[in-house]
Amino acid sequence: MTGVASEQKILKSYSRRAPDLISIKDSVLRSLLLESSKTLNLTHSPLLLSQVMGRLASQRHRFALLSICNEAPSGMRCALETKMVMCSVMEEREALVRQQLKTMTVGFIGAGRMAQAMAKAFVAAEIVTPNNMRASDTMPQMLNIIKKFGVNTTSDNKEVVKNSNLIVLAVKPNIVAPVLQEVSEVMTRDKLIVSIAAGVTLNTLEQNLPRNTRVVRVMPNTPALVQEGASVLAPGSSASDDDKALVCSLFKCLGICEVGTEDQLDAVTGVSGSGPAYGFVAIEALADGGVLMGLPRDLSQRLAAQALLGAAKMVLETGKHPGQLKDEVCSPGGTSIAAMKKLERGGFRANLIEAVEACNITCS
Repeated sequence: MTGVASEQKILKSYSRRAPDLISIKDSVLRSLLLESSKTLNLTHSPLLLSQVMGRLASQRHRFALLSICNEAPSGMRCALETKMVMCSVMEEREALVRQQLKTMTVGFIGAGRMAQAMAKAFVAAEIVTPNNMRASDTMPQMLNIIKKFGVNTTSDNKEVVKNSNLIVLAVKPNIVAPVLQEVSEVMTRDKLIVSIAAGVTLNTLEQNLPRNTRVVRVMPNTPALVQEGASVLAPGSSASDDDKALVCSLFKCLGICEVGTEDQLDAVTGVSGSGPAYGFVAIEALADGGVLMGLPRDLSQRLAAQALLGAAKMVLETGKHPGQLKDEVCSPGGTSIAAMKKLERGGFRANLIEAVEACNITCS
């Protein structure tokens, strides 16, 4: 039986037992369902079932999946019901956060590329209305760009703070302290400061603001400019769980967003902050290799970029370990394993690990 025919048989079997499942388009869920194809019975795999439950997009789908497991042992059924409740609570919280954002005013101190990317993403996701955003900058050309997204603009930082519930600090690290001191007199307890200034600690931020100001520090990366970013946030001493949820919802418009601690941010910088630079070098080198072997430069570069994009997507969407995916590419005695031997001899892995380490040391 071909792979396609086998997949259709598996999905058909699931859809007979729970018709709602056929409408699920989530590629990760699809992959997880197919992983259980040996028995066509999810009840034999509690871990797999838990993964599937966590990926389902609606309560209707959760009940559809639960209907597959009527024969499941009572202990497993209890665990599934608990999982369903947890998912529902998370959904309700996200819905409340999104509703809160509809009426929230967001300000940007600094209207550079990252602020522009955020404003564009917020408008596209309809998570914050343009009229509820305001930006300040000393450079008129930056204000002219961000104004294209419907953002109100000014050269007065205090005006931004006065008229915003959430203020994104998007200025160069060396001017963070004087900017905060400038706006400190108009800061009130109901305002939340979100800093994306690299290397500026929570302690520095809090020391230059009134006591108990709610502060969250975020480490984004440049792919946020194309809504494929990876951001990690660290809450300050006065930030609440609701503040973390709010900031996370905003930065998810730019890609993924995770909650961490400040002592992890240097390592985050080494992996995702500087990671795109490693990727760009890899794409350039692969493209050079293609040119060496006779490919036109533009074709070689497109193929190299798509290869890395596809590889990254497979890691994120299948949930498989990168090593397993690599093994699936490398056939015995084949071309890929021969190439891997060359990379290993050149210290490819060690060089990447040491690059992350060097970045982390520099941050410290």
